Amino acid sequence: MAFVRSKQVRGRTYYQLVESKLVNGKPVQRVIKHLGPEGKAKRFCADNGLQFPDTPTTASHDSFFTSPHQAAELVTALKGRQEIPLKFAYLEDGAENWRGVVESKEYGLGSTETELIAVNAAKIIGEVGKANIVDIGCGTGKKAVPFIAEMTRISQPKYVAFDISPAMLALAESNLVKKFPKLNTNFFSADFEQTNLAQEMLRLRENNFRRSLFLFLGNTVGNVVDKGRVLTNLRESMTFDDYLLLGIELFDLNRISKILSHYRDSAEVRRLLTGVLKRYGVEGDGRLDVSFNNEKSQVEIHLAPRRDADLTVSGKKIRLKEGEKVLLAVSYKGTPKRLQILLADTGFVIIHTYLSPEEDYALVLCKPARM
Repeated sequence: MAFVRSKQVRGRTYYQLVESKLVNGKPVQRVIKHLGPEGKAKRFCADNGLQFPDTPTTASHDSFFTSPHQAAELVTALKGRQEIPLKFAYLEDGAENWRGVVESKEYGLGSTETELIAVNAAKIIGEVGKANIVDIGCGTGKKAVPFIAEMTRISQPKYVAFDISPAMLALAESNLVKKFPKLNTNFFSADFEQTNLAQEMLRLRENNFRRSLFLFLGNTVGNVVDKGRVLTNLRESMTFDDYLLLGIELFDLNRISKILSHYRDSAEVRRLLTGVLKRYGVEGDGRLDVSFNNEKSQVEIHLAPRRDADLTVSGKKIRLKEGEKVLLAVSYKGTPKRLQILLADTGFVIIHTYLSPEEDYALVLCKPARM
């Protein structure tokens, strides 16, 4: 069911067309379209046979959070460390912003990984055998398609997706149901940076295959600050029968300048990364400072606001000062050796590594190691 709601941004009222649906048994609101100020919103409703309500539902600034813990985490990160965790950029209309990044011509990473999956999906499923497919940070769900198709040749799999964004889960569900109408699926809203998924996985094993193939693709592990914690959470969700397939971008000195320019010049990337600030009325037109940290082997993206800005998150007032940098994202670019060390330190053993032709991207198949 779609309806119109209003939102206050920097003292002005704007309107959104919102869809209400159930995801994993819980009501979730997803922004379908930003309608703009009242005049434009009324014209849109008139042109499309929609009723503009006398008193539209009001959206609070924090309405996109799925739990109070997330609001507290954002306050702590922004007020205490001048950071915005990237995961919050994917909530609500951030899912569409992310799809815009993935589908942009400049986003070479997506096509590189997609081609690598297409070439090696049959080999990977041959190695793993009959298993559930567990998609961690599922995004649009499209990267799981080759694995589901190959697994179906062996036995009808159970597909389970986890993502922090209910809107992203809805997008993945829509894509996969169209592709596989008979696929047995579950979609869970979960923050795998904060906790393991052991409870959900226990129920999965009791009613389906004992073995699972965890997909952790899209360089997601490289986009979190604490990679060790995330991998530990995944290991705590697994048994020795399970496999983890990790997709990660590798360090390539010759491509660093190209990577940096993509982050600087892409309107889609800016829209995604500044989305959280815009929800609180802070313009995203500041200077994007994109650099490569050689010591940490990662791209770092900061925003320097053009003017002072005040925002209130979960009742807490925060001031951003002109030119004072806010960290919006990191993107780790490891080497095979560093990746091997990271996985060993978090309790995994590598079974096989599948490299792209340019050796700038890897799919790494691994298993929990006996400690």
